[in-house]
Formats: sequence, structure tokens, C-alpha cells
Amino acid sequence: MVLSAFSSLKNSIVGNNVQLGPFSHLEDSIVAGGSRFAGHFTAHSDEAMVYVENEPHRIAMGTVVGEHSRFGPNIAVSPGTVIGNRCHVEGMKLLHANIPDGCKVV
Repeated sequence: MVLSAFSSLKNSIVGNNVQLGPFSHLEDSIVAGGSRFAGHFTAHSDEAMVYVENEPHRIAMGTVVGEHSRFGPNIAVSPGTVIGNRCHVEGMKLLHANIPDGCKVV
């Protein structure tokens, strides 16, 4: 993992070959291998409702990011958001809904 200057990683699981750009913050998150984040990516932790086998659970979490996803600069992700594999998110976005595998957010 490459953790750039002025970035922080708190209570998170990060896979191999992940690059987190400068001034980024990941908290209570899971990031699969091969993902790349430009600067100013933010995923704070808070209580979120997640569903496991259609059963609701309220937990404190950040975000979950699938493998080989790419993120432009200045992205904020709401707690509980799940981003699939091979997604591409352009800069200046606020993500607050789950993103399926292979999607491009422009």
C-alpha cells in the first residue's frame, strides 16, 4: 500500500497494491487490492444500516471498496456505501448510494 503525505488510515483493512492519494482519510473501511485514489478522498465512519441476507443491521462503518477501482480527486463517501469491483469515479463527487461492479460515475 502507498499512503501519500497528509493522509490517514484508521481501523481499516486495505488490500495489496492500493494507492491512497494526499490529504485522504479512510476510517472503519475495507478496500480490496489494486484500487487507486487521487487526493482528497474521504470516507468517515458513522452508524449505517446494512443488510445481510435481507436482514437489517445498524453498525458503525466507513465504506467498502471492491478491487481495481479508480477514484478521481475530491470525493466524499457516506458511511455504509459499498462500491463494487472495477468502478471508475470521476472527481468532485459525493457518493451516498451503493455502486455495482463495473460502473462509471461521471
